Amino acid sequence: MRSLLIIAFALLTLPAMAQDNARAVRDASLQMSRYELLLGKLQSQVEDLQSQVRSLQRANDALAKDVQGSNARAQNVTDEMQRLQNTQLQNINAAQKQLSEKLSNATNKTPWGDAQRDCSELGVKHQQIKVIIKADGSRGMRFLCYDGKALHMGSEVFAPASN
Repeated sequence: MRSLLIIAFALLTLPAMAQDNARAVRDASLQMSRYELLLGKLQSQVEDLQSQVRSLQRANDALAKDVQGSNARAQNVTDEMQRLQNTQLQNINAAQKQLSEKLSNATNKTPWGDAQRDCSELGVKHQQIKVIIKADGSRGMRFLCYDGKALHMGSEVFAPASN
């Protein structure tokens, strides 16, 4: 009889156990679907982040090329400025000194109104030179050619005063 009671009890508890197992399976199934959704979202986020990283790498490479180009252009400008300082400015200073010497020599030889020369470029007989000294000490020279009336040739040159 005891075995009969055990079998009857097992038969009565079997549907309750099956119902508990079904509920546990359903809960586990719901939890698994939640995990799958979460994994799907995480995978799409990872793909988006990888795409952004690739875009940033491309932008970084382009920026590095731009920086290299800018550095090369800056170096070229620096070199050109150095060449200008080393050669051209020295040449300009030397030319100004020569012009100043020519002006001082010309003023000593032909002051304004005291001397005349022929002006063969214009085909006239007279040329006069006038030396102008500005307030800042620079000197200028005007050449005038005339044959009855004055013609200004537009040749006026100023040089810094020599100390």
